Amino acid sequence: MPTEEGSYHVYIDILAEGLLIGAYQAIEDVVIAPLAPPSGEILEVSWSEDGITWHPITEPLPAYTYVTHRFRVKNTGASRAAFRIGWTYYSDFM
Repeated sequence: MPTEEGSYHVYIDILAEGLLIGAYQAIEDVVIAPLAPPSGEILEVSWSEDGITWHPITEPLPAYTYVTHRFRVKNTGASRAAFRIGWTYYSDFM
């Protein structure tokens, strides 16, 4: 299989018990194209205490309970995109 970009003819050999019984050229060529890098963007980050009411991340987080975070992302590439999200929590309790 070629690795260089370009258009290549496709040849198909038909074998039966190790003997060549037919050789064909495909009607269409195969095109090897460069991979597009995956890309995307984070559209929204929100939080919820009950999983029903969601608040934008710009609203203060309650310090007395556990919250769930939701991240809405958009994939704008032709393949999967991964987002690494870091989170730091500061507390005044102690």
